Amino acid sequence: MTTIGQILKNARLQKGYSVSFLERKTKIKKEFISLIEKNDWDKLPEYPVVSGFIKNIAMVLDLSVENTNAILRRDYPPKKLSINPKPDIENKFVWSPKLTF
Repeated sequence: MTTIGQILKNARLQKGYSVSFLERKTKIKKEFISLIEKNDWDKLPEYPVVSGFIKNIAMVLDLSVENTNAILRRDYPPKKLSINPKPDIENKFVWSPKLTF
């Protein structure tokens, strides 16, 4: 199963484009392009930004934007959210009519 990074890299090499050429055409830093081709998701920005990068690169490489975006959704790892299972609500002050008098 080929990843989105492999697909983009193969298409870029097939067209004979360099990473610097893609940087000029898409206005995306070549570090980001290289990280996408390596599938190094930890050093990349959040998913919506990466999705925009993939769309721009796919348009320059004449690839289907819908297919590349679908493959990105498959390959992009979900982010782990730190959720506090027991929120601290017991110490919260609650006003009652009894406290008025």
